[in-house]
Amino acid sequence: MTFSRQFMSNLKIKIACLLFTFLFLLSSFASPVLALVNYSYDANGNMVSDGERCYTYNDANQVSKVKKCSSDQLIAEYLYDYTGRRIVKKEYENGVLKQTVYTPDKNYETKKLPNNSTQNTSYYFANDELVARKNPDSSKVFYHNDHLTSTSVLTDGSGSLVEETAYYPYGDIRFGGTASKYLYTGQEKDLLTGLNYYGARYYNSHIRRFTQPDQNLPDPYDPQQLNRYAYTRNNPLKYIDPSGNIIQIPLLLYGAGTYATTVVAAPDYQQDVFFLSQSTAEFRENPNLRNAVSVGVDIASVALPAASFGLTARALLKSGGDEVVEQGAKAVAKNAEKVGDVVKGISKSVTNTKATGSIYWSLDRFGDPTYIGKTIDFERRAGEHLRDSKRVIQRIQGLENVPVKDLSAVEQTTIEKYGLNNLDNIRNAISPMRSIYRSAIELGKQYLKKVGL
Repeated sequence: MTFSRQFMSNLKIKIACLLFTFLFLLSSFASPVLALVNYSYDANGNMVSDGERCYTYNDANQVSKVKKCSSDQLIAEYLYDYTGRRIVKKEYENGVLKQTVYTPDKNYETKKLPNNSTQNTSYYFANDELVARKNPDSSKVFYHNDHLTSTSVLTDGSGSLVEETAYYPYGDIRFGGTASKYLYTGQEKDLLTGLNYYGARYYNSHIRRFTQPDQNLPDPYDPQQLNRYAYTRNNPLKYIDPSGNIIQIPLLLYGAGTYATTVVAAPDYQQDVFFLSQSTAEFRENPNLRNAVSVGVDIASVALPAASFGLTARALLKSGGDEVVEQGAKAVAKNAEKVGDVVKGISKSVTNTKATGSIYWSLDRFGDPTYIGKTIDFERRAGEHLRDSKRVIQRIQGLENVPVKDLSAVEQTTIEKYGLNNLDNIRNAISPMRSIYRSAIELGKQYLKKVGL
């Protein structure tokens, strides 16, 4: 049996690729947990040795000294204030003190050299994000951070590039990282130890783990938090950990994702549709400037729900959640279709005077209302309440078939009867500031009187 030269060449290439892949996966770069390194821990769960460096902890369970395990030479010493924040860092070279850095707060540091000379550096923050640094020679450096608040680009006063830094997903530096102590996710990098100082504890970006367990008990229903050494639920592209024990979604990702999701998911979205229907009907009856402005505002509320400043939307933005960012892109794509469906629904509502909807409520165990709303599709709305807030709703007897044009008026009158402050509702169905408010309440009272409320 003979093989062609081309076949043998391809076979050699495939074998080489498989061998390279196998060696890469076993390397400490690709998978640190597979590297032949022994890690030691004390009874408190603190890492005391990573095979190269040995760590000593003070009575407050904070790293106080770092030494070379082989020679017992000091690498660094740390002192903390009464709040637990690090204020003094002593760095050693070959066991000899190289410099002492005093940091009374994040805005200022003094570096004391062996010859007793000092160098003062100032840092400038905006909205808790580092934006500039004033060097000891009074020159300024400006910080340009990425979506994880990591230092990405440094420029000087003229806008010229000083340094560009790039990172691997868990924070190891790909290139750069020499012109600033604040690097990955805006945290201080101790170059001599290779650790990132996160406040509550230190993070080793090479092994992708903290050197101490999380001081806060993790969520027992979130498997990713059961490993208390893990960094940001093992999802460093989405989360950050500003203090070392609280996982957060970066502001840029959070804002974009939550807004997109809230646009289509917020309960007040349907309410804005009703407002538009109401204001359109008012404009048809009385086409003046005031009513025209109301129509314009309500159109903006439907197309961009944030324009209505809906408090329900704000509440959802605050609640966050793990699926918010992932759903954001899908929500944006669906929003255009929803707006189109809404416009069709508005047209039908305005032209079809026979269209009806229901006023519903949710009751507590004592029979008192806890939430009042309106809908033109009760089954869908009931499912949404059950899914989103575990709330069971039911139609109010006698108010199952209210004309769409009167729904908001009846809903607002019912809310007013029981008191907005006594309900889970976050906003009125019709603002008392609107010109139609009084007439709407009078109309609603007629409906409530008929059903004995």
